[in-house]
Amino acid sequence: MGCDIHAFVEIKVNGIWEQSPILLWDLRSYSVFGWLADVRNYSAVGPQFPVKGIPTDVRRNTMGVIKDWDEDGHTHSWVTLKELLEVDYNQTVWNRRVTRQITPTFSDGGCTTDNPPEGERLPLSEFLGKHFMQDLKRLKELGEPENVRVVFFFDN
Repeated sequence: MGCDIHAFVEIKVNGIWEQSPILLWDLRSYSVFGWLADVRNYSAVGPQFPVKGIPTDVRRNTMGVIKDWDEDGHTHSWVTLKELLEVDYNQTVWNRRVTRQITPTFSDGGCTTDNPPEGERLPLSEFLGKHFMQDLKRLKELGEPENVRVVFFFDN
């Protein structure tokens, strides 16, 4: 069974958070999930941010989606654009996710290695992927970094 992220962009206007129609983080990327919130973190990169729960001032329609997922939704959190922009995306990370042959007919691609020659060292921006970096650029266009946030949770 796979895991997906549900992300909602909110912009603070006159002191009130408003939901933006922008969709982002809509690809299944366990690299991003692990880095954001330690979800499916086979790569052992991150988590970058502590899991914060649901903001007390979350938009009503966002809260409705969260309630609809009930117990099938988990690891609720949020991050501001300011926090995202404070990250050094040029830093080198060690992607420790590897595939192991478990039996002659079964390979497991969700393994984590502790053996330094295995895995891959690469810039964080490459690890998170082009799609994530494009979404970050889109977020920058929405307003002041402290007035833009992404509320998110995961499902299985």
